[in-house]
Amino acid sequence: MPKVRFVSITESFIQIDVSFVTRPNPIFLLLAGDYNCTEPNPEIQTIMAVLSGGPVGPGDRLNLTDKSMVLHACTAAGKIVRPDRPLAPLDITFQDYVNHGYVATIWSSYSTHQIQNGNRAHDCASWHYIFVSDLPIDRDIYPKDFLTVPDGCGVTEDMNFVAIEIVKQDKSGLDANWSAQAERSVHFINSTTPLSLPAADRPPPFSCPETENHTEPYCIYKGKYCDGIDRREVYEGQYDSEEECEAKCTADTRCTCFSYSQKPRHPNASKCRVYNKANKLSDSKNGYDAYVKRSEFESSERNNVGAIPFTYWLLVPIFESGFAIVGELDKVVPVSRKRFQAFEEDTDLVMKLSGEPGETVDFAYIPPAGKQIVHILCTIDAPGILHVTCNSENKDCRCT
Repeated sequence: MPKVRFVSITESFIQIDVSFVTRPNPIFLLLAGDYNCTEPNPEIQTIMAVLSGGPVGPGDRLNLTDKSMVLHACTAAGKIVRPDRPLAPLDITFQDYVNHGYVATIWSSYSTHQIQNGNRAHDCASWHYIFVSDLPIDRDIYPKDFLTVPDGCGVTEDMNFVAIEIVKQDKSGLDANWSAQAERSVHFINSTTPLSLPAADRPPPFSCPETENHTEPYCIYKGKYCDGIDRREVYEGQYDSEEECEAKCTADTRCTCFSYSQKPRHPNASKCRVYNKANKLSDSKNGYDAYVKRSEFESSERNNVGAIPFTYWLLVPIFESGFAIVGELDKVVPVSRKRFQAFEEDTDLVMKLSGEPGETVDFAYIPPAGKQIVHILCTIDAPGILHVTCNSENKDCRCT
């Protein structure tokens, strides 16, 4: 996986110079020979490259590029559908670190559009894109937690949004389904109803070899203790029994490993030490044993070693007319300014889109009071322009 370089601390701009978009599979591995130009997380690579605001350069071997993955980043003519600004961490990630001691990956960007001749309360609208991974615990997000948007397009207390899961990947690496019309759940959020993000579902950093002495649900490593550069102690108990220590780790979803000694060699040392993010074992000089939490998904059973669980969300504003314009769900940025040229809301909501003449656009929306995404297929005309009109009376959108 190419290195992610933090170019600016204040903005957290992330740039990936070259990325692979081809997922490992027998055909590609056979053709690639000794050069394994494949990537266990092509969706993440593509999302990060587009949201970085920098160059988007697939680096796959000749004739091995996954065309469908590349088209998530651009139009048929090769124009990158970018957001307004590079992605940045939400402020709540820093608040959670200060208040709770954990670091979560919740990065975001946005697109804004001025609404011409608007009769709505806001003359500008913003669409937000949120990438989530490594959540140690469940987390709620409200519109007030979105990135601050300039030019009068900010989120106010009375605004309603629709949250749509664009694409996700579980620990197996096989759940990612990024087709435009894949089944997607719809969540309505506002100042009192949050988008609830579940804790990460990731296999442990180490598993239990069959040769080790282990009992369910933990592997026991004699003479070892939980270690790792990111290790964080979440509990320490001087008088806990082994069963009590195990119960502490079992009850904490963050816990990956606990160290226990009935009689620690160091004076006044605690018997029980519970950790999260422990990813290695070291020799114990103080008489501890390491208990590693087992999982039904051991590393050897993973379908795609190296796959990182993540979810990528689209947050759509609901217009005064009741329409929620979802855009192109098969793109990293479904409502990019590079595609959507103008919005006009009067009696009808009219949008002007650009593209390659003859290009087919899968346009998605949610009608007023609707709870499901509706798709229409439109074709860009000869001048490279497409108009889509949404009628409040009929509660539908049509290519015009």
